[in-house]
Amino acid sequence: MSHKATNWAFQQKGLLPAQKLLLLHLADRHNPDFGCFPSIKKLTIDCEISRGSVIKHLQNLEDKGLIKKQERKRENGSQTSNNYILGFELGGVQYLDPTPLEVRPPQSKKHNPHNIVSEPVSISNIAKKKSSTIPVNWVLSDKNIDDAIKMGFSQSQYYENGDQFKDYHISKGSSFKCWDAAWRTWLRNSLKFNSNKSDNFINLMARAAREKSSV
Repeated sequence: MSHKATNWAFQQKGLLPAQKLLLLHLADRHNPDFGCFPSIKKLTIDCEISRGSVIKHLQNLEDKGLIKKQERKRENGSQTSNNYILGFELGGVQYLDPTPLEVRPPQSKKHNPHNIVSEPVSISNIAKKKSSTIPVNWVLSDKNIDDAIKMGFSQSQYYENGDQFKDYHISKGSSFKCWDAAWRTWLRNSLKFNSNKSDNFINLMARAAREKSSV
């Protein structure tokens, strides 16, 4: 499972419930190195819908540009389960080997263009970059999610903050050299804001208790 895949799938709108469920199960089966290739039978069991509905909704998702189907074949030429490229990969599709896992040679760790920085991160590297606005299709990366988890955010909290972060900076036309750093700043400010709200509530309750006791 990839955090980036499931985060992307959760954010897709305008789908029928069965289509959304199917997309989420595809995202749950996604592997950044090897791809996503559950069988139709497996999807019917996971989603608890008929084989015909799975095939129909897979085609619907492909028509919407949310997935791209790739046929896979065994060494003897017989067909095996399809590989599915998810929509967030289609802007710059990483290499997905269609060869079944059981016949693949040992592989070294592949480069993942979505989450791995191509050069060491340093102040000098960031200084060389030009400021840019947040992409309209921005979603939380695995690193963004890890940063949020380290700060104590739950899954629902970092998804909610992710939506707020994106909407805010799109509306403001904000421009940053490092959006990962901007995200961490947003998280720290969110913690401070919620802490202040809690402190204000506690102070208000203490004041009310003092006033009540003095009556």
